Amino acid sequence: MIKRVVSFALAQPLFTILLTVLFIAGGIFAFKQLPIEAFPDVSDVQVTVISLFPGHAAEEIEKQVTIPIETELAGLPHSVRMFSHTQFGLSFIILTFNDSANDYFARQQVLERLKGVDLPRGVEPQLAPLTTPIGEIYRYRLQSDDLDARELRSIQDWTVERQLKTVPGVADVVSFGGSIKQYQVGVDLGKLKSYNLTLQDVFTALGKSNSNAGGSYIEQGSQIYLIRGIGLLRSSDDISNVVISQRTGTPLLVKDLARVEVSSVPRQGVMGQDDEDDIITGIVVMRKGENPSLVLDALKEKVRSLNETILPKNARIVPYYDRTWLIDTTLHTVGKNLIEGALLVTAILYLFLGNLRSAGIVAIIIPLALLSTFIGLQIRGIP
Repeated sequence: MIKRVVSFALAQPLFTILLTVLFIAGGIFAFKQLPIEAFPDVSDVQVTVISLFPGHAAEEIEKQVTIPIETELAGLPHSVRMFSHTQFGLSFIILTFNDSANDYFARQQVLERLKGVDLPRGVEPQLAPLTTPIGEIYRYRLQSDDLDARELRSIQDWTVERQLKTVPGVADVVSFGGSIKQYQVGVDLGKLKSYNLTLQDVFTALGKSNSNAGGSYIEQGSQIYLIRGIGLLRSSDDISNVVISQRTGTPLLVKDLARVEVSSVPRQGVMGQDDEDDIITGIVVMRKGENPSLVLDALKEKVRSLNETILPKNARIVPYYDRTWLIDTTLHTVGKNLIEGALLVTAILYLFLGNLRSAGIVAIIIPLALLSTFIGLQIRGIP
């Protein structure tokens, strides 16, 4: 077989050269399209189901949430393993599929089954972002000279996170640090009892008052005026003036029974750096299968736009981890090893054969083998 291949190559040199050129072009094209990853992603196809049930013990969540979801998800096509973990206020389940299923097929199957799960009121299971353990590609810190941690966290949650999620290839942005702003109503139970009211009356009044209402329209000549009622609460004063009930025609307001203040959600941790104990950071997670180099380029452009035009003048994004350096270093190492290997093989062959042409013919196989590897990786979809 080898003899016939060699004979054909010698008899048809032009065809052999054209085939080699086509092979090199295919290898270069595959390399350009191939996601370049410092950490090869060989993870299984997995789907993570996360369910929040705040204020409930792990035993209750296990019985009312985790077990019903496990029962409903059992027997999914191509699933090979199911792992669950339950803790205070949280349940998550990880399903692993074999290589016959792709990520989107697996997620679709899980979503279809979750619609039929009977769960307690307020529990809505959700799928974790389509990412892998090596998906963290960018970390940054939100800094300011005069804004406190709570104000920075609000900017992070409502501006930075929303903007970064629009970058192609970004699966999620995870925020850490700071205090999450919250309006708190501290009810005086003595006053509440004296007016013969309950906490549920306060909850109901606040819920009904915090909503907008749509109406019809009024025609006036050739114009139409839309009618709507605006009732969304925008400040602590709006909350204080909510009517709970009335006594002999006099409205009973929230401020008559409670203290309204701007506070924060109870914290369960802290994020610090160097000598600063409370900072705001974010982790950008890449979607599985994306090219990290392209995602990072688009992400850096979005960060530059945020710093220059969108964020307040006294706030800025400062990155402290970027996988670009690691990817460039990996490529440099691979290229360096390839060149050194080719030179070493050429030198040894020349030493033993005593013919530079023969040594060069054998050594040229090394880059061709690497190009064939790129083609194989592209076909298999492996970074």
